[in-house]
Amino acid sequence: MNTVSLFAKHISVFNLDIDTKKILNTIKKEKYYTNHDYLGSEQSKNTEILNNPELFKLKKQILNCFYQYKSEIYKIANDFIIPSSWVAKFKPNTSGKSHAHSNCMFSAVYYLDKSSPIVFNNYQLNNLFCTPTEWNTNNCTYFEIEPKKNKLIIFPSDVFHEIKPNLTNKTRYSIACNFFPVGKVGDKDSFVELQMS
Repeated sequence: MNTVSLFAKHISVFNLDIDTKKILNTIKKEKYYTNHDYLGSEQSKNTEILNNPELFKLKKQILNCFYQYKSEIYKIANDFIIPSSWVAKFKPNTSGKSHAHSNCMFSAVYYLDKSSPIVFNNYQLNNLFCTPTEWNTNNCTYFEIEPKKNKLIIFPSDVFHEIKPNLTNKTRYSIACNFFPVGKVGDKDSFVELQMS
């Protein structure tokens, strides 16, 4: 039997090498608002957090990982920018409902410490569900990743994901960002030239 994995969604995990204490001290100084869309979590008012000079090293490492991801897995030649980046803050007993990111192509989340799992949901299954003899990435309805210190997860922005409840007595911080292509996007008579501002 010859089999091809068609239209796969790839989620990649990287381990960064950076001082999380300095990052935490920087993001704790930010102003936050309650994000009622995500079950009581808070989000930084600053939506360009990675442009903070104190986070330059982190941004550089995230971009290096992303360029490896988009080049090796998706074989994309375009350059990309990070148009938005923010801090997500989950106090004990708060969580984040299932959502996807819009107006971008890929997204990422960086963790400063071990915390509640991120769950990627598969809403593409048809209406008939048969219990598999063995679970794998072809038949699963969700995929869970346990966050750890200095872990970076990159994924296509249209993949739905949620944050399980924070069952610890500590506030959970993470930094999320989106990636957007620049240069020529499209082909033949259906293309646009996207510029960096």
